[in-house]
Amino acid sequence: MDKMKRTITLSQFMELLNINLIHKTAVKPYVKGDLGYSFNNGNHDYGRLGKFKAKNGLYYGVGGGVNYNNFNVELMYKEKIKENTNTKVQ
Repeated sequence: MDKMKRTITLSQFMELLNINLIHKTAVKPYVKGDLGYSFNNGNHDYGRLGKFKAKNGLYYGVGGGVNYNNFNVELMYKEKIKENTNTKVQ
């Protein structure tokens, strides 16, 4: 097995938006939106599964949740905005 050191670096810059729907109750539902950019560097060879190349990308997310006594439970959908390039690592 290959003992070579592999490094993948991931950094993110994001903006978050939370909007509380009800303010005067103990349970506070809210809606949420994320927009960000991920800075990625590195690659990895998974053998038969193929090679992985980390790519930069813009992403977004939408969802909602409930706050109770400073405890949040939320459900989010996040997706990377697709680039219009077809690249394959050989």
